[in-house]
Amino acid sequence: MKKILVLVMLVLTFGCQRYPSEPDEYPLLGKWKSELVLDTLEDGTTISFYNILDFESNGFFSICDNFPKEKFYFEYGSYELRNDKLLIENYQCSNNKGTYTINFKDNSFELNLIEDHCERNTLISNVYFKYDTTIVQ
Repeated sequence: MKKILVLVMLVLTFGCQRYPSEPDEYPLLGKWKSELVLDTLEDGTTISFYNILDFESNGFFSICDNFPKEKFYFEYGSYELRNDKLLIENYQCSNNKGTYTINFKDNSFELNLIEDHCERNTLISNVYFKYDTTIVQ
């Protein structure tokens, strides 16, 4: 009887991990960036900034911009990936929950808004590329 109890405890402890530890099992982990074009000038120059999304293995995410002097926004919350849907809960927006479709490609993914009552989260819909944080000199 003790062996069965130990076996059940081991299965429940190690067999039900919520977040995989291998990157191949969970391709969303890490930092991603997307460019948002704010305006195009008459000479064709674009005014844009980058969104940087960071997905952690513990189920938390953060999103911020890359404005050099002052951050326009920095927000965080929790997320869950279910098949081709990304569910996020933004802690800065009254814990509103949002749903997005997610389409993985070679080195990128695309997020499209399904439903989200947090106005700022409309900025999340875009194509994201792996964000390389190494500095090349």
